[in-house]
Amino acid sequence: MEEDQEDLNELMKKHKSAVAQLAQNLTQINDLQSQLEEVLKDKQEVQEKIQILQSQLEFQEQSMVEKSLANRQEAKIHELETKMEFEKTQVKRLENLVARLKENVEKLTEERDQCISSENREKEQNRRLQRQIRDIKEEMGELAKKEAEASHKKHELEMDIESLEAANQSLQADLKLAFKRIGDLQAVIEDEMESDDNEDLINSPAAATH
Repeated sequence: MEEDQEDLNELMKKHKSAVAQLAQNLTQINDLQSQLEEVLKDKQEVQEKIQILQSQLEFQEQSMVEKSLANRQEAKIHELETKMEFEKTQVKRLENLVARLKENVEKLTEERDQCISSENREKEQNRRLQRQIRDIKEEMGELAKKEAEASHKKHELEMDIESLEAANQSLQADLKLAFKRIGDLQAVIEDEMESDDNEDLINSPAAATH
């Protein structure tokens, strides 16, 4: 149970860490998307400025404006084009970063779901173990109750056996006494019978003489 609780705590810790990382990544994605929108806005403004400058350049060329002004306009256009290329590079880098962060969010979401599934499995296993422990305790209670009843019945049987043994000893003593009395009576009867026989023998010749 302690190991299961430690595993559950570890899963909860990983789950909380994954949720925190997920929230941080989502915040970072939102920031990057805001930056991307700002860059795209700047890009649009640069393109608009380029168009304006190109229109001005064309107008100036058509109007035979001074070449130095045209050169400055061309330099400005080149600078803006260079800035636009840099902005394109920045946009691409931010898009790649957003894609990687989205992948990380998906991975963290999957890990979070796995943590939740593992946590649910741990909880279900703990519930099963608790039910098993409760059933075992109930069974032990029933066995203890049966053991107590058996011990009580054993004690009653032992008392009955002792009572029967005492009664048996008393009956054996009575039987022994009865046998002794029978033997004494038989001896008395035999003595009387011998006495009667002797008297008959003594009296028999006297009767014949008369």
